[in-house]
Amino acid sequence: RERERERERRERGMSSSSGSGSVPSQGLRVSTRKRLLGDMFGGFAQNGTHVVLILDPRGTRILNAACTMRDIMDMGVTVVEKLELVRQPFPDLDAVYFVEPTTENLDLIIQDFSGPKPKYANCHTFFLSAIDQHVLDRFSRNPDFVRRVKTFAEINVDYEAIEERVFTLNRPSSFYTLYSDSEQAAVNLERELSQIARQLVTACVTLKEYPYVRYMGSSDHAATLASTFLAEYETFMRDIPSYKPIQENLGTLLILDRRVDPLAPVYHDYYMQTLANDMLEITDGIFTFTTSQNRPETGVLLETNELWRACRHKHIAHVTGFLDQYGRELEQSSSLAQYHKSKQREGVNIRDLVKQLPAYRQHVQNFASMSSASEIIFSREGQRNMRRIAELEEDLLMGLNEDGESVREPFTLLIQLLRELHENPNSIPEDRARLAMVYCKAVGGLTPEQQSQVVDLLDDLECSTSLANFHLLGVPVLVPKAGRKHGMQKLSESAMSKKKRKQRVPGEEIVILDRWEPQIQTIMEQWCQDELPMDEYPFVKQPPAEELTQRSAGRRRQRKKTSRLIVYVLGCLSQAELRAAYKVAEKEERDIIIGSSQIVSGTEFVHMVASLSGNSAAPSTRRVGGPSSSSSGSRTGLSQQPQTTMPPSSGVASDPFSRFNG
Repeated sequence: RERERERERRERGMSSSSGSGSVPSQGLRVSTRKRLLGDMFGGFAQNGTHVVLILDPRGTRILNAACTMRDIMDMGVTVVEKLELVRQPFPDLDAVYFVEPTTENLDLIIQDFSGPKPKYANCHTFFLSAIDQHVLDRFSRNPDFVRRVKTFAEINVDYEAIEERVFTLNRPSSFYTLYSDSEQAAVNLERELSQIARQLVTACVTLKEYPYVRYMGSSDHAATLASTFLAEYETFMRDIPSYKPIQENLGTLLILDRRVDPLAPVYHDYYMQTLANDMLEITDGIFTFTTSQNRPETGVLLETNELWRACRHKHIAHVTGFLDQYGRELEQSSSLAQYHKSKQREGVNIRDLVKQLPAYRQHVQNFASMSSASEIIFSREGQRNMRRIAELEEDLLMGLNEDGESVREPFTLLIQLLRELHENPNSIPEDRARLAMVYCKAVGGLTPEQQSQVVDLLDDLECSTSLANFHLLGVPVLVPKAGRKHGMQKLSESAMSKKKRKQRVPGEEIVILDRWEPQIQTIMEQWCQDELPMDEYPFVKQPPAEELTQRSAGRRRQRKKTSRLIVYVLGCLSQAELRAAYKVAEKEERDIIIGSSQIVSGTEFVHMVASLSGNSAAPSTRRVGGPSSSSSGSRTGLSQQPQTTMPPSSGVASDPFSRFNG
């Protein structure tokens, strides 16, 4: 009982510190944890039964995202095993399987109960998504196995709740299928959208949402996914009549195309979470650093780290001061720290100090992790000259510099900085490619002569291919010579529109490199204020007339702010867009959840875009001063790398712009 109360206190603390403000929400991660633990282990925990938990790679990632090892052990799990490995028999214990519904997985499960000496007493199988008929047929053909089966159920949790407001479907190949110009991508498109729809249904089912569905009207992909989602949801409700979604204050599922804002993943954002994923080699939320004693240590940047949650959405200019203040408060508030500093040892209750030791060690470890992460970020940021890059990107996108002056001769500024970066041995070509991508979006593209100069300074075939492929996301890359004048006009128009989007509040602290906001933030704000244009973001199925009347009559302020917004972005999300969801949720006091097939850093995005053309290479896995994955992942210590299906490659084109030239 004490453990359960402690877990509830932790969950309340995590929800309150996740940026949700006063929004009455448990959070997606807490809801997922309760559902997984309750549906799979509730009966065992009540009866005091001990079991063996067996996971495949996909089940491992889903469980890791929502639960800690302590959560699982508290529910009666004695041992956690990997399905694909040779395992020690426990003939006196029941086995609980949490796996994908594939024939390969079912065959491995059946093997555990074959022969005269089964590995486990009984079998409880929970599939993370719907079971196909051929899997059921394989199951029914094994009567010896059937006699051992006590549970055979679909749990329908086919997503990873990596943060309280963030989920991912863990489909890295989705970006290629959605945006590549290859024949293979076109063949797989319908199947990919259907699979995304089914996984989205499981996320909404966990939240008990039967949402209104809106989509980006200019995107065929978004329109198809919206209608497919609704059909899949209706099929789910027919197949499971016992499922009852909430009936009042229905939420909205808003489906967006990555083309709505192709800049967000490439723009050099100066907030902690983005910089950490750009600068650190993070694997499943863990990075390695060297202590002042020259010892290697690992740092944890996960949802379970309270200090990381407090820092991740802060501008890097504020992180150092925040950490200094945290260190002073930790030293002053901890009796254990005071004991170490004090020379007076008499009258000290050693028992109380010993009780505080585990929590104190955890605070110190978190503090060391964040301090080391910020030091590494500042060091590499200077080496790669990222501030100059970010300043020029912001000036280009706003059309004005920090002093409010118009940006003149933008291409000259671009080439000057690219030359400096090219001569810098610490600069990486991905940073130069991202700067060129921002330029193309802000100014309207490059003339053939300009393109030749930029490619020479990128000095990397894959990054040049990525720049050429950026047009597949709706960004003009090559324009005729006459386009230069058009581009300057477009830059001016862009400046005016952004000035309208973000006005400084009187008395607000001005932070450098903080003028640009992701377009998704504006869209979420419009939805919260009932100002999202219905012609640009139509409904798949119109809400009741009374609901629309309330909206048009301007009574939104009188309505309870209890309806939820679920945003799904096709292709990928950036860390800046995750922060935008938390920011709008807190500002508007609304419950907002955001998700995609994957969360990527800027460097990863460059390689993904390079893979889109049919004759280009798959994205490189090499990382120079950047992460290997986003800061999410293993929480039970059973990390599994996702199975990524990359597009076939026939080598990078010798001239990635050859399709445009001539």
